[in-house]
Amino acid sequence: VPELKVAGKGTLSQSNSILRFVGREFGMYPADSYTAALVDQAMDGTEDCAVKMTPSLHEKDADKKKAMREKLAAEDIPFTLGCLEKQLQGSGGTYFAGDKLTVGDLKVYYFLRWLVGGTL
Repeated sequence: VPELKVAGKGTLSQSNSILRFVGREFGMYPADSYTAALVDQAMDGTEDCAVKMTPSLHEKDADKKKAMREKLAAEDIPFTLGCLEKQLQGSGGTYFAGDKLTVGDLKVYYFLRWLVGGTL
C-alpha cells in the first residue's frame, strides 16, 4: 500500500486518496463536484481493472495463469478501455474531466503504460 507522509499532519495511504490530496494541493483536482466525480470515475475504473489483473501476476500454475489472462484480455481490459474511451470522448477528447490535466489523467496514463509494458 503506498503511503505519503504529510509534514505536520500524518500519513496518508491508498493511491487514489493520495492522488486526490496531491491534486487538491497543486490544482490538479477540480473544485466542482461533478468534474471531480469524473476524475474519480477515471481513477476508480483503472483501479477496478488493476485489481482484477493482479491475481494473475501472482499465479504460479501456468495453465491457470493463461486462463486468467485470456479472460482479462477478452473481457475485463476491453470493458475498462471502452469505458475510458467513452469518458474521454464525452469530455472533449483531450482530458478525462474538464479542460485541463488532472490526477485522473495521470492515473490513466500510468495504468496504460503498465498495461502495454509487457508485465502481463
